[in-house]
Amino acid sequence: TSTWGKLYTWQQPIYEDDSQDSDWTNLYKAVYYSNVIIDGVMDSENGTDDEKKEIQAEAYVHRAYSYLQLVNMYGPQYDPNGDNSSSAVPLLLTPDLYSSLARSSVAEVYQQILSDLNAALENNIQETPSYNILPSKTAVYALLARTYLYMGDYENALENATLALQLQSDLIDLNTFT
Repeated sequence: TSTWGKLYTWQQPIYEDDSQDSDWTNLYKAVYYSNVIIDGVMDSENGTDDEKKEIQAEAYVHRAYSYLQLVNMYGPQYDPNGDNSSSAVPLLLTPDLYSSLARSSVAEVYQQILSDLNAALENNIQETPSYNILPSKTAVYALLARTYLYMGDYENALENATLALQLQSDLIDLNTFT
């Protein structure tokens, strides 16, 4: 595409006025889908409450991951010694296509990430889901560790990394992979 050609040959401007940022678009699409699930799964037909809570917990993880990516790509870095009141990204928490797109502060986005990950734990996210592509308790602890690491809260980062490794610490030996 012309965007990739411009990137490859260092041409300016890289993006035209009608270009879209695929990272922004895809991460906010994941946020929207997560919001739809969080908002509506408990009122859905069929399934047990435990199954619905599990689906809701997975949506919380996806939304937290998306916001962690967004705030670190498009906002200022978290400053553990600062006030973190600088504008970062819009914080959309409902599946409303016409929500305000005012940018929330770095601190507000990080608090929402922590809140979503803790909500996933409260909803008893699976420790070992049937498919390894689904969010798990290990993934939640790993994301909490990364979030606290970015926040400069090394004690909580270590605690959550330890919890993740207690659940899954084995490595894949790629030398034996065919």
